[in-house]
This record gives sequence, C-alpha cells and structure tokens, in this order.
Amino acid sequence: MFIRECNWIKDKIAQIQTGVRNVLDIGSESKSYRTVKQKYIAELYEYMEAFGINISTLDINPEHFPDILVDISSDIPKDKTYDLVLATSVLEHIFPNKFSNAVENIKSLVSPGKYLIVTVPYKLGLHDSPIDNGFRPDLVTLWDLFKNDFDFISGNVWVDEHYREPYISNPSIAPFPEVTGLFMKRKG
Repeated sequence: MFIRECNWIKDKIAQIQTGVRNVLDIGSESKSYRTVKQKYIAELYEYMEAFGINISTLDINPEHFPDILVDISSDIPKDKTYDLVLATSVLEHIFPNKFSNAVENIKSLVSPGKYLIVTVPYKLGLHDSPIDNGFRPDLVTLWDLFKNDFDFISGNVWVDEHYREPYISNPSIAPFPEVTGLFMKRKG
C-alpha cells in the first residue's frame, strides 16, 4: 500500500464509519510490516479503531500471523461477512488460473449493503511477492469485475509520491507509481 492510497482509504472510511463495525483486510502482511516498514498502514488501523471498528486480517502466509490463515483464491470459510473488506494490492498477486475464484471469494466476504475497497497498481513494475500476474487495470477494467454485484460509489487513479520498496521502482514505467482504486457498496 502507498501513502496516498492509504489516505484515500481513510477518506472513504470517514464517509461510512457509522455503518462499519467489522473490517477484513485481505493480504494484510505482518504486524511488523504494517508498523515498521509501512507505518502509515498502522496509522490507518489506528484511525479505524478510533471509530470503534474491529479489524481482522486474512493472509496466505502463516509467518504473518493473520486472524484468518487462508489462500483467498482457494476455498475460504463462508460463515462470516464484513461491513468493509479491504483488498489493497492483492489482485496482482493471484495466480491467473485462480483469479476468478479470488474475485468471487472477495465479493462473498462483503455483507449485503456494505462496502468493498479494492486497489491495484496501474503503472508499476512487476514485483513478485509471492508472484505478480501483471494485472494492471484501468478503472473501467477493474469495475467490470465487480459491477454485477456492487454499486459504484467512487473510483480514482492517482500518482503516489514514493515507492513502497526500492525493488519495485522502475522509472521506465512511470516517474512514480500509479494506483487504481474502487469504492463500492454491495447490492442487496
């Protein structure tokens, strides 16, 4: 996640915070990563917690100690849904043959009438953590994945001012990374 991406998410949460009590952060990395390497993610968590929002994490890597240890692209527990699901910088890390399943699983985790925020790189070099499938959609392409199940609230493509880690810096792609983001409400 990038700094402006994080601030954009805070802005969306401010719009809906009275209707959100439980959030799921998919691909959340480790607590150390969120508090040391990208401390603005910890600030996002603190921002949500100040509104009384409970945050659960979902990740494939057991070393990240997520609340839910599962591969979002495989069979996931369907016994709980959330008021807000964050899928930030996740879709570019799904194996192509499991991509559709991951999108459907993400959708299924959002309670009817509640919210989903999805962000993906738009102009950014490949970074294999654990893989990079090269998914770099514009806003319309990203919206096409969700439009049958969600109402569009807002979307944005923005340029961030920093690179997350030096290994994904690639000035030949763009001077700074660009990110596509969607804020949606589940139908029903």
